[in-house]
Amino acid sequence: MTLKAGYLAKIDSQGRLTATELGEEEQIRRIAWTVGKVVFDATPLAQALQEMNRYSERSSVIADANLRDLPVSGIYSTDGAAFLGDLLVRSKVAVLEPHGPWPYIVVGPQAGFSAQR
Repeated sequence: MTLKAGYLAKIDSQGRLTATELGEEEQIRRIAWTVGKVVFDATPLAQALQEMNRYSERSSVIADANLRDLPVSGIYSTDGAAFLGDLLVRSKVAVLEPHGPWPYIVVGPQAGFSAQR
């Protein structure tokens, strides 16, 4: 099989090779890390923090389970994990606290915020 640019190859558990064409947005999302960026498009906050933690020496955690599924969208620098936390505070979504080995903990929603969609 010959792959062209814009295709993703996968080998399944039986050793079969498949190729899937990726749309332009998905291609950009998958290679953003090569230029120090991550792209989120309605990504659950828990998943977004997990991705940002890959680029940080110290991990962040979510203390309030109600915020885990909160959708996060945008393009973030991999060297600015704290920026995502700052964005949550400025958006009045969460209260953050520094804690031990973590740069911050997402403690919970600010007064008046509802995580319901």
